[in-house]
Amino acid sequence: MADVPVRAMERRVALVERAGRLREKLAETDAEVARPEAAEAVFGQFVEATDAGRPDGMVVAPGALTCRPAERSPCGAPVSRRAGCATA
Repeated sequence: MADVPVRAMERRVALVERAGRLREKLAETDAEVARPEAAEAVFGQFVEATDAGRPDGMVVAPGALTCRPAERSPCGAPVSRRAGCATA
């Protein structure tokens, strides 16, 4: 009968150690998720700032400080200059 308390204590210690490892893993995962979320927020703010006051159909040329009319494919979708194909 003396082994039951010993086994229970060993099990408790093992579970506490496992919980600590899981907390560390969760913290790492939370940090991994936070980085893209922060990047999305910053990009969204950039898009809003660059779109402010611009008429529809105008896009910011990459690396330029001016706007130009958006290029359109025959089906009316915006066209990427670099890729040469319609963008979604």
